[in-house]
Amino acid sequence: MQGSGLESHHLIEKRFLDVLKKYLPECEKLTEGQMLATPLNPQAHSVFTEAWRTALPYGDSGQVYTLTEVVDIAQKVYADNPVLLKAVNDWLISLGATIP
Repeated sequence: MQGSGLESHHLIEKRFLDVLKKYLPECEKLTEGQMLATPLNPQAHSVFTEAWRTALPYGDSGQVYTLTEVVDIAQKVYADNPVLLKAVNDWLISLGATIP
């Protein structure tokens, strides 16, 4: 994507890799580079990233999120984009997650 003006957006943020590994045995050997990503323009990337950060903030509070929280937020973040919602849900299901 270099030089294309597009950015790689991980549909489940990389910071949640340990959550996936904790709750889904299929993810035991999953790496950040294997996490589902899609090319987006910088503005769209910013909107989705901000939605994740607002729903599940960064911080040093020691907050550890559950798989249920991550899956639920993914449903909200991508609710208005059926293509990305289907992609993230299909990927999560392939890893053994249950989608509400």
